[in-house]
Amino acid sequence: MENERINQILNSTKGSHRASPAPHVFDAIQRKILLEPKTVSIQHWRWAAAAAVVICAINAYAVFQTQNSENVVDTYSQSTLITNYNLY
Repeated sequence: MENERINQILNSTKGSHRASPAPHVFDAIQRKILLEPKTVSIQHWRWAAAAAVVICAINAYAVFQTQNSENVVDTYSQSTLITNYNLY
């Protein structure tokens, strides 16, 4: 029953033709693209630069925090290791 429904849907496209645009649509689109200005405002550049600075600052902070926390863990694990073995 389900296969018949699927076949019916697939066969419904038989005899249909490929869609074609109006003759001058492509030319109109190209003309519109060529007429639009291709400049980026200074405000957009400022926002992009500010976002880049913030991302770099967050990354630098994360790197320094990771380095500091690893140093603390290493120092703690070394001192624990030495006291556990009671090396004299």
